[in-house]
Amino acid sequence: MIVSAHARLRLAALLASLILVTTACTGLGGEPVIVATLPPPTPTLAERGHPAVAPNIAAGAQLYALNCTDCHGITGAGDGQLVQSGQVMNAKNFRAPDARQQRPLDWFNTITNGNLERLMPPWRDALTEQQRWEVTYYTYTLHYTPEQIVRGREVYAATCAECHGASGVGDGERAGEFGGFTPDLTNQETMATLSDQVLFNIISEGQGDMHALADDLSEDDRWAAVSYTRTLTLASTNAIASVAQAATPVATSAPQAVTTPSGAVVNGVVSGRVVNGTAGGGAIANLPVTLVYYDADLRETALQATTDASGSFSFANVPISDTFQYAAIAEYGERSYFAPPVLGDPSAGRVDFTVTVYERTEDAAVITISAMVSQVTAVGASLEVTQLFTISNSSDRAYSTNQTTPDGRAVSLAFQLPPGAVLLGFPSGEGRFVLSTDQTTVLDTAPTLPGDQNLVAIAYVIPYEGSAIIEQVFNYALNGQVRILVQPDSVQLSGTPLTALGPQQIGQTQWQGYGAQVALAAGSPLRYELAGASLEVATGERTGVVTSNNLLPLLVIGIVIEIIIVALLYVWWRQRRNKRAAQAAKPASDTTLMDGLIRQIAELDARHERGEIDDATYQRQRGILKQRLSELMEK
Repeated sequence: MIVSAHARLRLAALLASLILVTTACTGLGGEPVIVATLPPPTPTLAERGHPAVAPNIAAGAQLYALNCTDCHGITGAGDGQLVQSGQVMNAKNFRAPDARQQRPLDWFNTITNGNLERLMPPWRDALTEQQRWEVTYYTYTLHYTPEQIVRGREVYAATCAECHGASGVGDGERAGEFGGFTPDLTNQETMATLSDQVLFNIISEGQGDMHALADDLSEDDRWAAVSYTRTLTLASTNAIASVAQAATPVATSAPQAVTTPSGAVVNGVVSGRVVNGTAGGGAIANLPVTLVYYDADLRETALQATTDASGSFSFANVPISDTFQYAAIAEYGERSYFAPPVLGDPSAGRVDFTVTVYERTEDAAVITISAMVSQVTAVGASLEVTQLFTISNSSDRAYSTNQTTPDGRAVSLAFQLPPGAVLLGFPSGEGRFVLSTDQTTVLDTAPTLPGDQNLVAIAYVIPYEGSAIIEQVFNYALNGQVRILVQPDSVQLSGTPLTALGPQQIGQTQWQGYGAQVALAAGSPLRYELAGASLEVATGERTGVVTSNNLLPLLVIGIVIEIIIVALLYVWWRQRRNKRAAQAAKPASDTTLMDGLIRQIAELDARHERGEIDDATYQRQRGILKQRLSELMEK
């Protein structure tokens, strides 16, 4: 994607204001610790969001050989030398079939933003967008075999080409026979948002005018058809599933030239299709679809349409510009599903979307916490904690319950805070999360979609007087890597099964790491103890703290950018907030007051623990302080 300098500055200011809202309270000394030093998010926001041209698999293989084998291994099996030496744990095995559950776009985002809990760095600045797509598709297709693709070509020719055409562009001899829409299987934007599992479901169950093929083709043949269909958007496909060899560089595909000047506005078409990602899912006809787009000044326009019998929708005479952001939102089963926002392409005069909807489940057994990272900083009489959870949904349904928040929104996930914790905010999306009325549980109102890239981040403080026992109960099974990063060095952690990992360098700050592979049943607690001298608080400032690194810098720089953009649309759709008010940062006076309130709460807790005030006075004063803090955070 391309974005003008004018729009880039406004988007950067919007991101900074949102980060300030959610992180200003983290510095008990009154400093908004992230905003002043956060690098501009322009590399992510300026990108197209899908390959400009067909990704070259051979080029991807060589980029992989140069950059990725130390962790993921020569063959992509997750057995690189850093894994074998124990320096890196759980590097992904690209040859495992679980890749089917994820979209290529998910892989691209991980390569772009990094993966903190697996010590994977972001490649945003090291590789161009097209190079990252080359690596994405090289690794994504490693679980295919050449034999599978050959068989898939045979199945496609015999079963699919008559409608989709030999090249997949939708021009087969029977393409217009059914009066419906025949998808272009070479559309880069669409195919990047479809997982292999979704393609398999469509082939098996049919959709719109396409009939189900589950009775005509074996399961192996349907997966073979999926693998061959994926190759229709790729170049140098003979390199698929090959072992990466660092040899003479292959030229990375160059983006196509844009003949329309940047900033130009043309009237065009926004169209797309809604697909059901759940096997045997319900019809996708007559669904309400909302097109939301923002101009270069972030003025919002919303248009309404409904899907036809095949799930297709279209909006005519829409202004198309590479300075405008577009998103499509579909309502299905009383839940909202949307395609990630993209910038327009005035040279094409159109924007195309695929929105995947899902049937719903309330079975919490499908939810697993597959990784957790906590940063814990002991400052004065408080522990400042930021936690990042990676959530896996093992089903092909969206997880969402019938429980509702006080304002009537459906609740998906629920995360219990440790006893005594006071919530600070939600780095992964203000507005999407709600604190329960008893202030003990964080409620997520966004449906948890299939896959293992759902990310949740929360920040809170806990009273600390030289030692503290942390006990956190999880409502879902925890099965994955847990890492606790502690600062300063004077604070030590103990607790089974966590063991010392040694110094951990993140950004410019060194933490003491503790971790283990943990398996806990739903409802079980993770318990550990911290003990040691905290950083001093003097004249409103910390001593010895690198202020730009207190809130998971890789999370803020790499992950939050995408989540906040998505959260903006979700907030608009579910709460109808005033967008301009949401863009503005809290006044400096409010920020200072919030920091002071949090410090007062921590000091009040300490006085109560020392027996200096009675319970009734403590509860009354604490309630007043928390109520005022809540009012400021909700402004």
